[in-house]
Amino acid sequence: MSDITVDPVESADTIGARLNPFASKLSQAPHDIWTRLRNECPVAPSNELGGFQLLSRYEDVWAATLDTETYSSAEGTTVPKHPVRMPPEDTDEPEHRLYRKIMDPLFTPKTVKTMESWVREIVVELFDSIADPNRFDFVQEFSSQLPRRVILRIIGVPDEDLPVLIDAMIALNGAYDDAERGAAAGATLYGYFAQKLVERREQPRRDDLISALLEGDFGGEPLSDLDMQHMLILTILGGTDTSSGAMGGMMLWLADHPEDFAKLREEPDLIRTAIDEFLRYVSPVAYMARTATKDVEVQGCPIQHGEKVLLGFGSANRDSEKFDRADEVLLDRHPNPHMAFGGGPHRCLGANLVKLEMKIVLEEVISRFRSFEVEDYTKLYYQRGQARNLECLPLVVQGTLVGSGNNP
Repeated sequence: MSDITVDPVESADTIGARLNPFASKLSQAPHDIWTRLRNECPVAPSNELGGFQLLSRYEDVWAATLDTETYSSAEGTTVPKHPVRMPPEDTDEPEHRLYRKIMDPLFTPKTVKTMESWVREIVVELFDSIADPNRFDFVQEFSSQLPRRVILRIIGVPDEDLPVLIDAMIALNGAYDDAERGAAAGATLYGYFAQKLVERREQPRRDDLISALLEGDFGGEPLSDLDMQHMLILTILGGTDTSSGAMGGMMLWLADHPEDFAKLREEPDLIRTAIDEFLRYVSPVAYMARTATKDVEVQGCPIQHGEKVLLGFGSANRDSEKFDRADEVLLDRHPNPHMAFGGGPHRCLGANLVKLEMKIVLEEVISRFRSFEVEDYTKLYYQRGQARNLECLPLVVQGTLVGSGNNP
């Protein structure tokens, strides 16, 4: 399929028919296309990837996240459908609630708050280990590594096992349209966790996800080993590249808007609202799929029973009908009902963790760097697929501050 271009003569529904999240044009520069669709074709039927309908307006996407009876997750949340059912994401109520009840306690605001000191230690260690702190790729040398270290510790994977898993984690997060590569990476992770579950059954309980799953009460029954493997791998998928993408998008905005970087240094109380605003603006998960369980009409457009429906979180978060100056970052935006983490019962499990990581990283960046800029915009490239995350962000730092880990 050729990449989508925004031709003012071409109708929005014709553009919609060629929508494909894996097309490089749509992944690299989607916002003009999303704007056309919101304004002219808010329910856009695409012929790509087996066919789906894209919802692009905030009000429609939000309503669909709440209406889980009409928009089901049980038939998969990707287009095309992933061959493996991954709970709790690919489930509906009440099954979904039972899975989340087991996992949720590890990701509550109170629990995540207790992680702050050791997450900061990893952040400092990674920044200090950068060979040239004045010229480096923020994504490749820092933000892609941080969430891997953090999520594997929460899961209960020892640091020494990270090299065994890292290649598979990278491959699986980047293999949405490469079935062979994804299958090989999945086999590595499934094999690792199958063995780890056997080992951990014979060991004392720990405060990690593996122990929580082993002790999990799923409606009076223990979880199956396969369900536990699915849940562990889904936690890796959801907790790594999307977090890195959010941080990368935050740094790209600040590199291009040094006045905002200076304002955050002068007014650190703005960091809390700024984090939510960066998440809205970046929207690291651009789309998530559902399946219509009955015939329904949205904005006067029919959606048939059994059709795939793609919820356009990225487009919804730039909807000017919901957000004033939607294409800008407003550091003090409040309230900010963004959908960077989705909505409804399927709202992202790791939302509090991502916010903590971003907060600590931003605090460290403010304490270390006087200013920074993008070294080469031609190297900026976004991941293709339903997630949209920067894969490279080469930065040049203009002077580090006294007291940072990189100064003598």
